[in-house]
Amino acid sequence: YPPPLFPTHELDLAVPSVQDHLRRCQDIWLQTRADLMTWTQAQKYCRKNHTDLATVTNMIDVKKLDQTAEQRPAWIGLKKYTNSNKKWHWSLPGLSFIKEEAYWSYDEPNNHQSELCVFLRENLTWVDDKCSKNQCFICYNGELSYILFFQIIKIKHSFSAWESFQHYTL
Repeated sequence: YPPPLFPTHELDLAVPSVQDHLRRCQDIWLQTRADLMTWTQAQKYCRKNHTDLATVTNMIDVKKLDQTAEQRPAWIGLKKYTNSNKKWHWSLPGLSFIKEEAYWSYDEPNNHQSELCVFLRENLTWVDDKCSKNQCFICYNGELSYILFFQIIKIKHSFSAWESFQHYTL
């Protein structure tokens, strides 16, 4: 992998929350949140701290996410609303979902057992899943990159670096 485009911080693997997060969110890279979230929780977090959950409306967005968002699978801002004429909507207001520009995985969306929310797979395709599932997520910062929401931190040995990371801002 190329070097990260932003600062990295070392972590102490002896810290229980870090160990727990590693089991749930891959073993090399972490996102800023130490806990996984449902789609709705992730959307609220992204809207409060950034702009919204990430949108993937074209190949440029896909390539950008591939370069910057190492953490996958992860929620993106696509959801199926059962009380609407349109089946799928981006959570970012004013952005239309275009069926022909979708990146669904094979046999998706399958709506198995009311799967209404979408996550991005490792291969950058989409899968519908239960919105209540806890997993990583990708926020959009309202600019041309997805860097801000996905501070990546390397895992090494320093607890003080974890403390400083918690107070770090771009």
